[in-house]
Amino acid sequence: MSDSGALLVRAPLSLFVLAALSEQPMRPYGVHKRLRERGKQSVVNIRNRNSVQQTMTRLERDGYIRKMPDEPRDSSGRFEATESGHEALRNTLIETLAAPAKEYPRFDAAVSLIASLSPDEVEGALAARLAAIDDELEALYRVVADARRTLPRVLLLDDDLHCAMLQAEHTWIRQTLIQLRARSLTWSTEELKEVAGGTNEQHE
Repeated sequence: MSDSGALLVRAPLSLFVLAALSEQPMRPYGVHKRLRERGKQSVVNIRNRNSVQQTMTRLERDGYIRKMPDEPRDSSGRFEATESGHEALRNTLIETLAAPAKEYPRFDAAVSLIASLSPDEVEGALAARLAAIDDELEALYRVVADARRTLPRVLLLDDDLHCAMLQAEHTWIRQTLIQLRARSLTWSTEELKEVAGGTNEQHE
């Protein structure tokens, strides 16, 4: 694990760019193309090629990448990772893999506030989400199957993780929907107001 003075890179896209340039020198459009070919748009936002260019500009400014000596001065030339870039990539990956970080997903926040909706509203919303996850899993399975024909499995571990997380969420939603439809999980505004009132009285 890295110490407190180690070089680190926090932005996910910066990590992907550093990793690509650690493999071989590339131009910005080449980095963008490689990330798309490896299906990394499922874990980082690379819809806009300009975001890769902007990230490379910041990494060059911070000394993590540099223009190849024989390349023109404009931004279309090939870049390579510097020693600092290699170190920052390694340190950040080791720290991120080793130490769980608290994240705050929007879905988790919405689940914690489900009581603000009626059971019927929650059932409809979760049913729609379940259908969307079904579609996403089907598409992801196809992408992974195609990628495995040409790429080693180590480059697809993030897709394995994504599938596992989607499957876990799918299972939770399906079980929750069963409970909602059987009315073994239900609530009312009046009941919740009584609970809130009792809690307030205990703290007065």
